Amino acid sequence: MKLQFECMSAKDAVWIHDTDECMEVIKAMKRQEMKYSCCDYLNQADPTSASVAINEECRSRMCEWCYQTVDYFSLSRSSVHIAMSCLDRFLTTPRGKKYISNRSLYQLACIACLYVTIKVHEPVELGLSVLVELCRGAYSTKQILEAEQSILSALDWAINPPSPKAFIHQYITFLPKTISQETRNQILDLACYQADLALSDYKLGVLFSPSKVAFASILNAIAYIPSSSQFLSTDLDEIDLSLEMLDYCEEESEQIQYALNVMSIQLNDTKLPANFYRQFERQSKRIKRSNPGLQKCTFPPRSMSPVAVFNR
Repeated sequence: MKLQFECMSAKDAVWIHDTDECMEVIKAMKRQEMKYSCCDYLNQADPTSASVAINEECRSRMCEWCYQTVDYFSLSRSSVHIAMSCLDRFLTTPRGKKYISNRSLYQLACIACLYVTIKVHEPVELGLSVLVELCRGAYSTKQILEAEQSILSALDWAINPPSPKAFIHQYITFLPKTISQETRNQILDLACYQADLALSDYKLGVLFSPSKVAFASILNAIAYIPSSSQFLSTDLDEIDLSLEMLDYCEEESEQIQYALNVMSIQLNDTKLPANFYRQFERQSKRIKRSNPGLQKCTFPPRSMSPVAVFNR
């Protein structure tokens, strides 16, 4: 999945908070993420059964479409994390079964999840008329609204999961105070970018908890940024963000190591230029006013249709 780098620190600066307070927040978020956990819905069903029409690649492509949409309208990529969480959990419910058996319905469910997420979590609403036009007529207003109601009912309105980025912002606090604000910002930017990439991976996005994805993102960012390696080790046994402090058991540390390996491959595939830190600075200066995308005169190109992205 191709995803443009986003400079998070320019929008949300990293501040050093009280570690005790942050630890309480982390514990509360970890309790919450357990309520939003998801099962392996693609592999639990009989793979030879005609009732399963989608696969991991289908999910990755719809995830890519969600990112394209929020980026175009200058919305938060955290909305994509919430929307995909709603979609994944919905597909494990009895009402979601028919959406697994039909690719067109699966796309509709994803569109509805993004629509309701933007409506609830963004300061502006993406109008249904805009969404229908974006779909190039593949789905009607009535279909999207019916899917929305079905999803909300199946999830019992549980549409506020903690995202990896929320954990990343808390974990940053535990970095040594000797690390400069600039380096903290770089770690935040790269960690959040890796969390965005990880969402498109079925195992990391569905089966791994957001806290583990966030922790692995932080470790990988530290390893990638030279100015932080002199202060921190990326060895799981030595890192200041110790597994013991964060209540991770041996099995979970193995999952984090797996996530690190996948993220390293994803980051290498992006082929970031050697001078990409200067791009951080340029991006931070170009941060636009809130949600300018909704005011754009030109409509998204046809290539941004969910059907077009899905059928590539």
